[in-house]
Amino acid sequence: MADHNHFRGINLVRFGANLNIMLDRKDYEGISVLDQYNFSIDMYHSITNIKKSRALTGNWNW
Repeated sequence: MADHNHFRGINLVRFGANLNIMLDRKDYEGISVLDQYNFSIDMYHSITNIKKSRALTGNWNW
């Protein structure tokens, strides 16, 4: 729970159609466990918001 730590942290990856396609990747190291959790939740929400906006507009091009 320390603000700064020496533990490895977490690595989040969003995959595409298969495991060979990585659409997004984030590394969270050297920060508190709570910050890692909050950043992970923020990343999840940004992905779901992108999917919702694409579904509404029909724009699937990156």
